[in-house]
This record gives sequence, structure tokens and C-alpha cells, in this order.
Amino acid sequence: MKKLIFLLTIPLIAGSSLLIAHATNTNNTFKFWTPRDTVMFSARFARGRETDGTIITATDYMNTADAFGANALVWHYPQIGSVFSDEVINLAKARNYRNVQCALPPHTRIPAHACKDQQGNAIVHHAGSTIYYPDTQNPGFRNEVSNFLRQAEDAGCTSYQQDDAYFMVTRRPLGCYASTPESTVKGYVRNYYDWLFSQIRAEHGTDVPVTFNKKFHPTDERQNPLNELSHYFNSAMAEVEPEQNFPGALYDAIVLVNNHQENLTTVTTLVDESVLYNRRHIATVYALASHPIAPYDVYLEPGRRAFGNPANYRPYYDLVRQNPQLFSGHGVYDAYIDHYKNKNGVIQHNGKLTGVSNRHNVMAVLTGSPTSRVLHVVNWQVNRNENYFTYWIDKSMVPYTPRTAVVRRPGLPDYTTSVIDNGDNRWKVTVSSVDIWAVAELRP
Repeated sequence: MKKLIFLLTIPLIAGSSLLIAHATNTNNTFKFWTPRDTVMFSARFARGRETDGTIITATDYMNTADAFGANALVWHYPQIGSVFSDEVINLAKARNYRNVQCALPPHTRIPAHACKDQQGNAIVHHAGSTIYYPDTQNPGFRNEVSNFLRQAEDAGCTSYQQDDAYFMVTRRPLGCYASTPESTVKGYVRNYYDWLFSQIRAEHGTDVPVTFNKKFHPTDERQNPLNELSHYFNSAMAEVEPEQNFPGALYDAIVLVNNHQENLTTVTTLVDESVLYNRRHIATVYALASHPIAPYDVYLEPGRRAFGNPANYRPYYDLVRQNPQLFSGHGVYDAYIDHYKNKNGVIQHNGKLTGVSNRHNVMAVLTGSPTSRVLHVVNWQVNRNENYFTYWIDKSMVPYTPRTAVVRRPGLPDYTTSVIDNGDNRWKVTVSSVDIWAVAELRP
């Protein structure tokens, strides 16, 4: 079996006050974590043709990914064995992409013969009048999934994505449903995931990351019940609607819900044509120790979504790619969001990172590893004329004496500023010339 070399295992830091250490998974032997300086690009199609008839070659597509600065493919719907899909994967491997994430077979991939019982009759039962549950025990279906895993591993898929934890392993309207009572379906589907992960281990010779889609939880849904299947997966992938794209909702969904409650890392993509808001989204998600997908999707049906062009975003991804020491191994220690949404007050998670006043919707996030601290500042102000911000950091949050902060911003030169002992057990640092994003590395 081939061994995976693209992903890192990062343990929890014993005795650390880290709010988001790199989450462990209770089902798999290891919790894999795609390096934090990864730039993810979505390949959500399996054929090289747009709805307008334009042919997209695998080379053209991968050149677009490269133009963004991507080094990982996610949300890839492969028809393993098809020329286009195999060419995309081969090019990604040849260009040293860290990860090629392939979607597990959705309902449209299940063959009709997998939806018949031993007597050849279609399985059409369901648990309720509108909710259908998959016949995950069906030998035909399991054989199809096993064949897919074998072909996908041979093709070069290094991780997987389940489009929906409950329903995307079904086939409609041809059948392939179980007569499982709704009250027992969770255990029934768990049985399938126990089997699925054992098959993945058998094929790859080790655990590999598996992501699933989930609803992006806005602030008012923070207390929703946890997804009963989340412990099987390594990360959650979610589309973020424009009305959910603000500092408080992103913090709540990524940090409080996914990382704290469900023990998942997060991958997001923003569904918004605004280049400005996509840039803010990219900056905020990286600051919150998660991964934003490049704002470019291709849907063969109904069509293409391209939010801006690579040049609009390349400086943001260059900052990430060129400064791995500021991202990989870093989790969130504290966060401060000034007057977010103008109604919920100031978010101060530990109260050990404080900041400016009278400047709404400015987010600051202190991240770190055992030997490093980095302050991210993301400017969400509608009026961005005030672009310098002062923050105070409790000394207990920094394991060394910082003297300077090296500030990096997308597309702008780096500069160095002083870190001042404020005299009240706090370090003071002012970050200036912040258009949207600044990353300040605190140095001894």
C-alpha cells in the first residue's frame, strides 16, 4: 500500500491554554491536519465542459489553481478512470499538491444493481413519508464503495469528502433504501461509517482524513445539538452565505461550534461575488486557524461561479504560502472583536486580549505554537479610513519577552514596530496601515 506523505499529525499541547489546539478525533487512530499554510482549491466537477460548451482542459484548470497559489485540491468529484479527472489528479501530484480530496460516491454514482435485494427486487422502503435513509448494509452498495476506494487510492486521492453524513449515500428515485425506523437510523448509519473507515484503512494502510459537509452555524444556532456523526470525521466543510459572513458568526461557527463542541477543523467557502468580502473572509478564516477555499467554483450544471480572478486574491495566498512559520502549528489563544454587529457587545473570549474602542467590527486574534505568538488584525469596517489599531496582550499569553513585531500585509512591504511593556502586566502593540489584513509576528 502507498503511504501518504502530504498530511501532518499534530498532537495536542499538554498543559497549554490553547483554545483551539489541533482537534483530536475519537474514532481514528490519528487526527490528521492539513498544514495551516495550505491554499485550497475546489474541483467540484468531473467533466471538462462548461454549460456554454466551452471545453476546459485539465491543464487549464490546474493552471487556474496555480494562479491562485493553491497547493491542495478539495471537493473533487472524480469519475475515476475518466480522462479529465485522472489528468487533474496526475497534474496535482506532479505539481506537488499536498492533498487531493476526492468525494465519496454520492447517490448518483450508485448502480441500479446495488439497489436490489437478493431476489432482484428494488429496495424502496423508507423511514418516513419524506425522509429517506440509505441502505448502508446493502452488499451491492458496499461493493461499489470498496471498488471506488481502491480505484481512488490507486489514482492518487489522499483524503475523502462525504457530501452529507446521512443522505448522500442513497439513490433516488430507483430505490436503495432501508426499512430502518427513524429512531434507529443513527446507529444504523454509524454501522456504515465503522465499516467505511475500516475499508479506508485497509486500502491506504493507514487512516486518512475524511471531511463532511454541514450547515454553517450562525450565531443564533450556537446551541444546536451536536451532529451525532461528527466524531467520525476530521473536518467540516461549509458554504458561508453573505449574511453569515461577519466576524461574530465566523468566530462562533468555526471556534465555538466546530472546534470546541464538535472537535472538528473547518474548511469554508464564501458564496458572494464581492471581492472585498471574499478577501475579508479569507483573512478571518486563516486567522481563526482554519482553511478558506479559493473563491472559484465550477458547476457544470447550472454553470460557473468565479468570484473575481486570481490576481484579486493572490497576495493573500502568497502571504500564507511564504510564511508557514506564522500559520502551521498555530491555534487560537484569544480573540477580540470590537462591537461586532453593533448589538452583541465586544467579544473577549479570555479577556486577555483587549483593543481599541469606537471602531466597529475590527477583529484581532492571537494565535500561537509553544514557541511563537502571532497577532492577526482583520479590518471589517465599512469606512476603512482609520487603519491603525492598538492592542494589549496579557503577559501570561506570551511565553517569552517580545521586543518587536514584524508586520506582514497582502501585497505590501513588511515593517517592524515595537512591542511596549505597558506597565500593568500587559504588552502593547500598535499595528498600522491595515487595509484588510495584517499579521504581526511577536519576536523576542
